[in-house]
Amino acid sequence: MLKLFLPGVFLILSVFPVEAETGPGSVNLVQIRGGKIQRVPMETSDLPVAPSVRLREAASILGIRTNYNPSTRLLQLYFRTHQVKLTDGNPFITVEPLTGKGKPTTLQVAAVVSPAPGDLWMDLPGIRRLLALVVDGQVDQDTTSQDITLRYRAFDLDTLVIEEKSNGTLVRFPFWKPLKDFENRKDETGKNYLTLVEVKADTDALNAVKPQGLVESIQAKTLPNGSLQMIIKVNPEMVSGVDFDYSESGRELLMNIRKGSTPALPGQPAVTAAPVRSDPHLREKWALDVIVLDAGHGGKDPGTLGKKGTREKDVALSIIKKLGKKIQTEYPDIKVVYTRDDDVFIPLDKRGKIANQAKGKLFVSVHCNANKKKDINGVETFFLGLHKSDEALEVSKRENAVVLDEEDYQEKYKDFTDENLILLTMAQSAFLDQSEKIATQVSRYVSDHASRENRGVKQAGFMVLWTPSMPSILIETGFLSNPDEEKYLSSEKGQQKIAEAVFKAIVRYKEDYEKSLGAN
Repeated sequence: MLKLFLPGVFLILSVFPVEAETGPGSVNLVQIRGGKIQRVPMETSDLPVAPSVRLREAASILGIRTNYNPSTRLLQLYFRTHQVKLTDGNPFITVEPLTGKGKPTTLQVAAVVSPAPGDLWMDLPGIRRLLALVVDGQVDQDTTSQDITLRYRAFDLDTLVIEEKSNGTLVRFPFWKPLKDFENRKDETGKNYLTLVEVKADTDALNAVKPQGLVESIQAKTLPNGSLQMIIKVNPEMVSGVDFDYSESGRELLMNIRKGSTPALPGQPAVTAAPVRSDPHLREKWALDVIVLDAGHGGKDPGTLGKKGTREKDVALSIIKKLGKKIQTEYPDIKVVYTRDDDVFIPLDKRGKIANQAKGKLFVSVHCNANKKKDINGVETFFLGLHKSDEALEVSKRENAVVLDEEDYQEKYKDFTDENLILLTMAQSAFLDQSEKIATQVSRYVSDHASRENRGVKQAGFMVLWTPSMPSILIETGFLSNPDEEKYLSSEKGQQKIAEAVFKAIVRYKEDYEKSLGAN
C-alpha cells in the first residue's frame, strides 16, 4: 500500500511494494560551485505528483549522510548545519539546527510517499523549498525548470559590517562556514594584521567596504597558503585596545575596537583623565581597598572530584582562606570579602551581587580543573569573554553546570546568551583590560612560585564572572584528574604555595594599577 497525503486529502493507493512508477523523463540535480558545474540525472516518479524524486538518491549525490529507523519510520538527513526529519507518508518535515542554537522549522510540502520502508519520494517544489533551508547558497525556485539547481556560495567571506558604538567600533566578519582558526598581530602604527585560516574571500568586495568610526583603512589579500589576511588600521592615539571574539554558533568573528582618551580638536586642549593624586575623592573611589574572594562550588555542589576523593570545593575554600589571611596580614587597609567562608552552596549570580554590594575593586574566583587525559596538568586563568577554543568552552561548561542545581535556573539565567555576553564585554571593556592584566600576573606567578605549568590566559563565558562590576578572574589552580596534581592540591603545602603565588600577583597588579592612575 502507498500512503499519499495532500492538503485536506488522505488517499491509499495500491502500488508494487518496492518500485515507484517512473515518468517519461528525468530530473537533473545541478550543483554550481564557482565556474564548475556538476549535473547528475535522477530517477523520477509520477507519484505523488509528477515529477517526484527519491530523497535518498538526492542525499547520495549531495554527499549527505542518512539514517532510517524502521520502528519509528523516521528518515534523518544530516546536512552540514542542519538535521532534517521525515516520516513515511507525512508531508510535515522538521528542520533542526545541529548547533543547538535557534528553533526547529516545520515545513509542509505537497506530499511525501513511501512505496517501501525508508524509500521516501518528494515532489520537486517541495524538495527545492527544503534544500533552500539547509544549503549555503541559492536554490533555483523556477517552477518551469525540470532541474534542481543549487548555486553554492563562491566565497566563505564576502562582506564586513562596521558598527559605531558609544565606547568604540565593532567590526563583524560573517562567515558562510565555520572559521578554522585566526590570529592577530599589531604594530605601533595601529595596523592589525588579522590572518583568517583557510578562508576563501571576495577581496574586491572587502576592499570596497568604507572605513568608519575608529577604522581608518581596510586591506584584504589572499596569502599563498590559502588564508586571508585583513590589514585593519586604527588610530593608536584614539584606541585603548582591540579584542576578538568568535561565535561558533553564529559563525561570526567580532573585532571590538575600544575607544581611548578623547583627542583634541583643532585649537582645543586634549581631554584626559585627571590623575588620582590630584583629587582625593577620586583616590578614595578607585583605590584597591576591597578584594572579593570566591571559593568555587560548595555545599551540595562538590565540584570536580579527584580519584582519591579530593573535592574541588574543599581545595578552593582552603586556598581562598589562606589567600585572604595573607592579604589582611600584609595589607590591613584592604578589606577582604568572602562569597563563602564555609561549606555552603551559593548561587552563581549571588556571588557577583555580594561583590557589587561590597563595592569590590577586584574579584578572584578559585577552582580546580579536570580533563579526560590524566596527564594534563598546570594552572590556567580566565577572564570574561566568548571562548576562543573548544577547550575553554568545555571548562566553562563544566563550571557553569552548577546552575542546574539552582531553583528557577532557566528564568534566572535566561539572559546569559552569546549575544548579551558580547554586549557586556563591550560595556565593561575597561574592566576587561584590568582583568586580563591580573590574569596574566596570576598565571606567571603561580607557574614560577608554585612550580606549576603555565597553561596561559584565556577567555570564556563563566557565569560567575558576568555579574561583578569590577576586574574579575577565575583561576583553575590545577587538575584533580591528574594524580600528581591531586596530591599537590590536597596538601597543606601545595595550597599555601598557590595562595602565596596569587598574593604576589595581586601585589604586582596593585602596584601597576595605582601607577596607571597616577596614585604614586
